[in-house]
Amino acid sequence: MTTLSSIAVVVPVHNRKDELIRALRSVYHQSVPVDEVWVIDDASDVELFPLEQFKDWSALHYYRLESKSNANVARNKGAQISQSDYVAFLDSDDEWDENYIEQCKLHLKPIEGAYFSQAKIVRSGKANPKKSKEWKDGMSAVNFLLDGGFAQTSSFIVDRISFLHVQFDEQLKRHQDFDFFARYAAKYTWFQLPVCAVLVHWEENRKVTRDAQSEMLFIERFVNEIQPKVLKRYLRIHYDYFYVNGTPDDYHLHQSLVPRIAGMLTFSEFKSFYKERSILYLNTIGFLTFLLLRLKSKL
Repeated sequence: MTTLSSIAVVVPVHNRKDELIRALRSVYHQSVPVDEVWVIDDASDVELFPLEQFKDWSALHYYRLESKSNANVARNKGAQISQSDYVAFLDSDDEWDENYIEQCKLHLKPIEGAYFSQAKIVRSGKANPKKSKEWKDGMSAVNFLLDGGFAQTSSFIVDRISFLHVQFDEQLKRHQDFDFFARYAAKYTWFQLPVCAVLVHWEENRKVTRDAQSEMLFIERFVNEIQPKVLKRYLRIHYDYFYVNGTPDDYHLHQSLVPRIAGMLTFSEFKSFYKERSILYLNTIGFLTFLLLRLKSKL
């Protein structure tokens, strides 16, 4: 086992008291104890502490943010005020198998770096492993994540010093885990652990936060690295979602990147990204625009 001296667990939370208790219980019962546990309360509307069942747990700490922000702010704050060598992140609605930390410690290295592992998705009380492609050193992190890779925040264990040089982007409401993973990979090394002991709760009819501005900020940050076929699939899925569920500004943001993939589109596919335009426009001016974009993409 590694000589790693300490691990702090950071749990961001807003209102989810029952889920928080479940998450903390999974940390408390680890076969190898952690050194610190920081619950960072993102200005909940309900009282979360004290928790009677954990009153004798000396490693447990509680910090409340003054005003509502987001999980990224809470995660960063937890890492900043912890004192351990490594920071392990656990979302308040997730949990770990009791041997998670023990398994991970078998593979941690005494170098600056970060680790992630496989996870089991829990739906209707049943847990099934989430398949992911293999991560290899030197891979494009953003293409890994958008094309079959799976790296969930509750499986992140990061060297604290290197984390503080990167941190989660506090602007993002969506893709914050993807963004952190990719920006960290640009400076440091990720290791994929042969462990599957994280339980991610995706209950039926769960509400997923969607934010077009955050998605486009993430994509524009890495657009020159994303493979065209991957970008095409991403824009197709997300444009369709926001056309039905979002505002004109939402889907116009996704339209703004269509010229990047014009060389891969048929005219029919090109038109499908401009559903709000008239048929006359798309069949005349739109076709000329399409030809110009295709020509430009081949130069």
